[in-house]
Amino acid sequence: AFTSARSLPACLWPVFAVQFWTFWAWFAFKMFASEWMGTCVFGGRAGSPEGSPEHEQYEAGVRWANFSLMTLSGVFCASSLVQKALADCFGLQRVWCFSLVLLAVSMCLMATPGLTPWQAWLLVAVLGFPFSAAFSFPWTVVTKVAAGLESTGRITAGFNLSQCLPDFAIAFMSGPLIAASQIDSVTPVLLVGGLGAAVAAVLASRLDLEELKRTDSDVTTAELEAADPLQAQTLGLQQDARRSKK
Repeated sequence: AFTSARSLPACLWPVFAVQFWTFWAWFAFKMFASEWMGTCVFGGRAGSPEGSPEHEQYEAGVRWANFSLMTLSGVFCASSLVQKALADCFGLQRVWCFSLVLLAVSMCLMATPGLTPWQAWLLVAVLGFPFSAAFSFPWTVVTKVAAGLESTGRITAGFNLSQCLPDFAIAFMSGPLIAASQIDSVTPVLLVGGLGAAVAAVLASRLDLEELKRTDSDVTTAELEAADPLQAQTLGLQQDARRSKK
């Protein structure tokens, strides 16, 4: 996948950056959602003696987290059915940016002390919408650009790194961050995830989607030369063949 990243056309690297920070937020939430619910919302403590109040509160929080994540999945499925209609009505970029703002606000609010279980449930449930957008809008753009190119598989594999690298980054960063915060809580990780989503929203608002709508005939050989010389040569031959037919 790392070598495949070199096949990404220059116009897709801004989309790569948006997806990287989106999944930075996603993995910050995914790794610590149950821990956050059990400790920060329900006031329990992981590893406390079985039968103790802290243990019971933590177990109740984990069960509530599972219920909240189930609701998130339902919102994810439902919003997936209306994403295209919303994009057609309001514009893909506006809906995409709105979803990222919603992700950033929700995750930052998770760091608020004193949340009730139902408030926490709502903050988790609404994340189904931005995560549905994250699995549809960026890939719509990428596959549109890659559709007419010879190395479509390498382009999509390279773009997939935008969803894999944040997983490693959050995994390595979260422990030292929690230790440095000295508050024995996962809320700093959620807050950092929310800030990552905010970065993604800003970057998404600056994308030139009209430029990204170009087809393979619009992608120039010069643009691909730096990324993949063989692909550029193949594209040049294809374009010459088109011109000869005309």
